[in-house]
Amino acid sequence: MSLRRIKLSTLISSVALQGEAAHYLNTVLRLKTGDNVQGFDGQGTSRWYRIVELTKKPKPACLLEATEEPLFVPTPSAFILNVCLPLIKQDCLEWTVAKLAEAGADELQLYHPAYARGAALSENDIRRLRKITDEAERQSNRAYSMPIYLPSQRLYTLGLHSQLSECTIYFDRQDRRLNNLDVMLEFKQWVQHRVALAEKKPLRLNVLVGPEGGFNSEEQQTLRRLAQESDSKVYGPVSLVNNILKVETAALLGLLWTRLSLGES
Repeated sequence: MSLRRIKLSTLISSVALQGEAAHYLNTVLRLKTGDNVQGFDGQGTSRWYRIVELTKKPKPACLLEATEEPLFVPTPSAFILNVCLPLIKQDCLEWTVAKLAEAGADELQLYHPAYARGAALSENDIRRLRKITDEAERQSNRAYSMPIYLPSQRLYTLGLHSQLSECTIYFDRQDRRLNNLDVMLEFKQWVQHRVALAEKKPLRLNVLVGPEGGFNSEEQQTLRRLAQESDSKVYGPVSLVNNILKVETAALLGLLWTRLSLGES
């Protein structure tokens, strides 16, 4: 059953919708006059509305009237998980973006590795990704939106964004697997120490997913340099399984591995 939710740019007492948004309530959710629907802004605030008017012709239109005051839900997590994802084919990228939003990724950073499966994104591609993200957030009952940061041309540029983060853990295929349990324990101990020092401020962490062809030598050197020169802690590479995973699979497993390491479900 589809949740009766719709993302709104404003949660004022009376909201008039036209075009696609009104069509969505009427045709997709199959609501009618007198039904209730929850509006959310993607910033932690939601509000219940009653549909007082809903028309299909000549153009879809809807009028919503609030039935209660706005409700703000503070973020419950002590972490902000930024998934860094290499470009892949558009249909695979769309599926992965939706699943990452459902699985609780807080942010998504796309980047362009040396070995990329996907082409550069057009404006239409970007708009479609954001629309897919909105729908995944609605269906998964998320209170906060997952922003999408556009690809960087080089991994080093991604490192500049990483300076906003306390830690980067990266997943890449290796000829010889590391002891992932040791990495998990060390990573968890470091995070617990940093959380104790953060004083209620969320800890920003990068979950960097390598491309299917692996990082090339220059990118590996960049990661080593980031680990040595940056104030941000770097863990990895972590190999999730013996065989090679598609980026779509590695991204979800990497996010869940990180959340489990942090003690989150």
